[in-house]
Order: sequence, then C-alpha cells, then structure tokens
Amino acid sequence: MTAKQQRRRENERAFRTLRRKQGKIAGRQPLRDPGYLDFIRSLQCCVPGCTSVNLHQWTQAGAWTEAAHVGDRGLRQKCSDRETIPLCVRHHRTGKDSHHVMGKNFWAHHEIDRDAVIAGYNKLYEQEKAA
Repeated sequence: MTAKQQRRRENERAFRTLRRKQGKIAGRQPLRDPGYLDFIRSLQCCVPGCTSVNLHQWTQAGAWTEAAHVGDRGLRQKCSDRETIPLCVRHHRTGKDSHHVMGKNFWAHHEIDRDAVIAGYNKLYEQEKAA
C-alpha cells in the first residue's frame, strides 16, 4: 500500500468517526415541513422573466415548479424545508443557467437576493397559514 492510499484510508476512517459523533448530537436534523413544500410547489418560478410563467396551469398542479433547497447545509445533508424556493425544472436542474449547474453563481447571474426571497416566502406562508 502506498503512502497516498494509507492517508486516504486514514482520512476516510476519521470522516466516518466524525459522522457517527455528529449523528449522536441532538437537534442536528434539519426542519421538515411537508405543508411548506406543497405551498412552494404551488407558486410560479421565482426567477425574473422566467418563461414557464406561461405554464401556470401546470404550476398549480405542481408539475413544473419544484421546491429547490437552496439554504445553508451541512456535509451530505439537505437544508431545512423552510429554506426552499419555487423554481421551474429548467432553473432548478436541467438548464445551463440552473441552480444545480451554476451553484453559488446562480444568485448573481439572475440578480436574486437569496436570503430576502427565502424570508419573503416564509412570511407569505405564515400569513396564509394564519388565515
């Protein structure tokens, strides 16, 4: 076994140990809220000038808009459901300018303030839930 392979094995072992310890810490799981995800999927894509707005009848059925988890996350962990925004399939996963392809550059490219958008949808959801 080469020195490089030995270091890799030691790093993998240390990583597994760390993950086991993190799993034992209470309150480490992200918030899950299926009602909020349904609310997000019922909205139109939040990218300005998105052409999927013409497909609003599909959006209401949840076929074209997806709940994109865009918040801060841990290693191999999805963020909280309350940190999602509505994105059409093209802007979420499949397009050249999608969130999955562009990563952190997505926000600057589409001129979207991520934190403000997330806060706005949370506030709208709370108002709708209270009514």
